[in-house]
Amino acid sequence: VEAATAIPITPAIPITPAIPITPTTQPLVWGRWEAVLGQGKEIDVVALLQSHQLIATNAYYAILRNRESTWQRPEQNTMGFSLQSAQAAIVDEQTRRVATAAIENGKLQLDFAKSTFSTQVDLVSYSERFRLQAQGNVTSDGRLDGNNQFMRPTNMAVQGVLNSDNATAAYLFQSRLDDRRVASGATYWTK
Repeated sequence: VEAATAIPITPAIPITPAIPITPTTQPLVWGRWEAVLGQGKEIDVVALLQSHQLIATNAYYAILRNRESTWQRPEQNTMGFSLQSAQAAIVDEQTRRVATAAIENGKLQLDFAKSTFSTQVDLVSYSERFRLQAQGNVTSDGRLDGNNQFMRPTNMAVQGVLNSDNATAAYLFQSRLDDRRVASGATYWTK
């Protein structure tokens, strides 16, 4: 089992808020479904299930897509996305301590001819930087289904989705950083 590689640094890490939404009118909804470090819930998953389909959840975050959205594979073969917003938390499984983390240097590339994606981000927590990456498949309904996080070069589990217009995407990730710590997060991307 190979964990992510840590690179020492020393920044201060704020929680990046999710993009404000009106959940019932947004085709793609993501955010905290569980409170973390004094930050309350951003979305009510149960209420959203009336109009949205649950795509993925992890320890603190969820992604939902409007049930009326129909995804269609774009005509272009490849597409790149820029990271617009993200949130992450690192849990020490022995002490149960939770720390916030920032996401930087994000890249998301999709290859529709091969139905694959690749992504990478830097997870930054006070004195460390972890380079996380994943590869996986783009399914016939626009979901991002990541490979096993322990299959090189992948070192984070990814589950996500493209919006019906292919202009935005979101994915959740989880990564074992070492024998004690696990990171969970959510990312939001635009073309």
